[in-house]
Amino acid sequence: MVFPEIVKPLRLTLPFTARIDQAANPVAKKLLQLMASKQSNLCLAADVTSASDLMSLAESTGPFVCVFKTHIDIIEDFSPQLIQDLLAVAKKHNFLLMEDRYVLHLEEFLTCSLL
Repeated sequence: MVFPEIVKPLRLTLPFTARIDQAANPVAKKLLQLMASKQSNLCLAADVTSASDLMSLAESTGPFVCVFKTHIDIIEDFSPQLIQDLLAVAKKHNFLLMEDRYVLHLEEFLTCSLL
C-alpha cells in the first residue's frame, strides 16, 4: 500500500532546470533560474548587527548564494543607503534578497529591545 503523504510530488524529483518552466510564480521562476545557473540552492542567513558586517558578508558570499536573508530590523547603524547598497550587490552577484523580520523570534527580539 502506498501512502500519498510519503510519495514526493513528481516535480520535486526533477532537476532545477526542468522545473523552471513549471513555475507559475515569477519569484519562484527566478529562484529556480538562479539555482540552475549557480548549481546551488544555498541561502545565507545574515544574522549580523552592523551595516558594514552585512555588506562585507554580502560581497564575500554573493557569488555563491542564491538567496541572501537579512534581518534589517536588528542593524544598529541602519540607514536608507544600506538598502541601496544591498540592492547593488545583489544585482552585481545575481542573488535574491529576503527580509526575515524577527516576528517569530519574539523572546529574542524583546531581550534585545530591553537591553
